[in-house]
Amino acid sequence: MNRKICFFEPDEAFAEKLLDYWADHGLNQYQICYYSDADMWRRDSASISADLWILDCSLRTADFLPPPGGRIIWWSDRPEDTEAVFKYRSAAVTLRMIQGYLSGSPQTGDLLAGTRLISLYSPIKRCLQTTFGITLAHLLSKKGRVLYLNLEGYSGLDHMLMRSFSKDISDFIYYVNQSSKDIPLITQNYIYRLGEVDMIPPVLNPCNLQDISGKMWVRMLRLLRDSGLYDYILIDVSDFIMGTFEILRESNVVFSMTKSDARSEAKWQQYCSILAESGYTDVLDKTKHQELERFATIPVHLEDCMPGPLTNVAERLAKEVGLL
Repeated sequence: MNRKICFFEPDEAFAEKLLDYWADHGLNQYQICYYSDADMWRRDSASISADLWILDCSLRTADFLPPPGGRIIWWSDRPEDTEAVFKYRSAAVTLRMIQGYLSGSPQTGDLLAGTRLISLYSPIKRCLQTTFGITLAHLLSKKGRVLYLNLEGYSGLDHMLMRSFSKDISDFIYYVNQSSKDIPLITQNYIYRLGEVDMIPPVLNPCNLQDISGKMWVRMLRLLRDSGLYDYILIDVSDFIMGTFEILRESNVVFSMTKSDARSEAKWQQYCSILAESGYTDVLDKTKHQELERFATIPVHLEDCMPGPLTNVAERLAKEVGLL
């Protein structure tokens, strides 16, 4: 007798795509009962026996009666809903989630533990932050899927890479905040490749950063993280944006490159004091603070990972925080 999954999703077009994907990738041996009408689901649920129930949160009302037997996965179109799974993540991730439940080892509590948000930020400038970040991204790309985001106002990456970008991260964040359900498709349309690393181009005009709030940045990062598209997301943070501290708090680890001179030390101490006074001591707890020496050579070609002293430092720091 086939095992049974009961699936309630009011968006029929969205459900149809998921059902096709699930059937093509390993769930075809299960009987899936699909409902899009809440009244029909309520009518039948008391008499249906299922191993797994995947239910849209619109059913989660005061008069909700749990169906007999089986596990329940609640899912929602709001990534901030901590009591449900965000349903507009990639179909591959939801498939792994379902297979985990059916095998008796659910992972929804930390389903995307492998998706790490890694921020790069320092109050000291001209300390190789971007070069270090891209080098780290190449190293991590040998282990998993990597997205690099540069939030500088003047990154210069278009000239350094000798590429012309027709759209940038300010366009991306606008569309992401308009439609959270199409994250994989929207992201794919904005990706440029740096070797094995994906990149959404930085802003072409720094004025485009002025209207983007900290909440919008954090929402974008959560949607990207919850989409399951990447194992690592590197955020090259700058003082041009709003919500710097919120982004650092959202991250799993923060790399801060500094220098050894007296002025740099004074700036670092001021930064630490501001974090403490503002209630962001948790950011310091997850920060890897590194003074960079003067290197005789640094990577010139940003599209691959060249052996050298900076690469060695990036690899060592990544291992120290458990990324490699």
